[in-house]
Amino acid sequence: MELMKKADATVVMLHDLLKINTDRVERYKRASYGALAAELKSIFYVIADESRKNITDITRVIMKYYGKIQLNKPVHNGKIYRAWQDVKSKFSGTLHNNLLNSFEFGEMAAIAAYTMAKIDSSAQPVVLEMVERQQESMKASLEVIKSYRQAYDGLEKVPQ
Repeated sequence: MELMKKADATVVMLHDLLKINTDRVERYKRASYGALAAELKSIFYVIADESRKNITDITRVIMKYYGKIQLNKPVHNGKIYRAWQDVKSKFSGTLHNNLLNSFEFGEMAAIAAYTMAKIDSSAQPVVLEMVERQQESMKASLEVIKSYRQAYDGLEKVPQ
């Protein structure tokens, strides 16, 4: 019974990470449609693709290790996803309406959610390794977003 509870908690955590990645795909996909700079379009596409791969990997892990487990509570109530939504919503107001700022904060929130998933998890080592690998990939994406945001901030400060 204890093993079943741990497995249920892991599946809820994985579904939270699926939802975060699904939201991330949509966000970057929409941004790529509106981006004027080809370089930014490309970056947004690559990051969306990263989350598509994350979704595939998480889905495979769920099916391989937890496929027959029924959840006792709805997936959308996972605390990791709710915490991520809370952080994300704090930075989506008019104060941080710059697209790259918004993405920077969104990436930080996603990374924090992944950290929370690792801390709260009693998952199998293979699951934790996947979560760690995906988080490291997100950290690299955050650095790319930061560098572009800093470059664009620098352009805005150049005297005309």
